[in-house]
Amino acid sequence: MLVAQACLNMRPELFRACILDVPFLDVLSCLLDPDLPLAKTDYLEFGDPLNDAKIYELISSYSPYDNLTRAEYPSLFLNLALNDPRVPGWSTLKFVEKMRDLALPPTTVPHFGNNNMVVRINHEGGHFGSHANDVNLFN
Repeated sequence: MLVAQACLNMRPELFRACILDVPFLDVLSCLLDPDLPLAKTDYLEFGDPLNDAKIYELISSYSPYDNLTRAEYPSLFLNLALNDPRVPGWSTLKFVEKMRDLALPPTTVPHFGNNNMVVRINHEGGHFGSHANDVNLFN
C-alpha cells in the first residue's frame, strides 16, 4: 500500500481508482515514535530516522502523508482497522484529513462526494482482519 499511494502522489493522472487496505501512509511520524509497537522492528526495513539524517530525508521523499500536494487524485477506498498493531488507525485518519483538505474536486471521474474518498473502519479486526473467519468472509 505504501508503494501504491506513493505512485498516486507522484503521478495521480495515471490512475482512476485505488484500494488501500490497512495502508502504511504516515511512515515518518510512525518511525519517529519509538514507543509504537513495531517502530523498532520497522527500523530494520526502513532505517532509523531518529538517528540518521540521511534516512530521515529519504523517508521524507516518499512517505505518502508527507508528499500530498494540492492535486486531483483518483478515487480511493481506504480500509483501516482500529485494533491494528502494525498500522495505527490514527495515522490513516490523519492522512485522510490532509488529503481531503488538499485534493481538488474530481473532473476526470464522476464526483460522489468527499473528493471521492471512502473510508471503511473495521472496529473488530486487526491488520489481517478478524480472528473469526465468518466475519472476514462477510466483509
